[in-house]
Amino acid sequence: MENRKKSAIKTERPMRGRPDVKLKMRFNDKMVEILGALLLLAYWGVILYFQQLINGKVATHFKLAGNPDSYGGKETLTTLPAYATVLYGVLALLSFFPRYLNYLDEITPENAEFQYRKAATMMKLWKS
Repeated sequence: MENRKKSAIKTERPMRGRPDVKLKMRFNDKMVEILGALLLLAYWGVILYFQQLINGKVATHFKLAGNPDSYGGKETLTTLPAYATVLYGVLALLSFFPRYLNYLDEITPENAEFQYRKAATMMKLWKS
């Protein structure tokens, strides 16, 4: 048998030992959630409003000089809000499960709530 060196990469599962703390939403958290949802709805509203006003094609790609070189139908305007909605959903889901995120500091029962709240707040702010 050959002599195998152990890998320098740790194969432990640090999430397994992390405490499961349920975070209650504070007033600021609710306000950030409402702001993010309103901004997403406003984004959809603006896009759908201006989509109705456009009669022709929409520039979809621009040259380095700023001149359009590719065009598409007015339906292409809805792709960016669709991506924003998917991203909003993923970040919303992650903010409810901060235990499974990566942290620079070791998560202990003493600092778990603080670290989880910090991470959940960061996810909520990214959505806004």
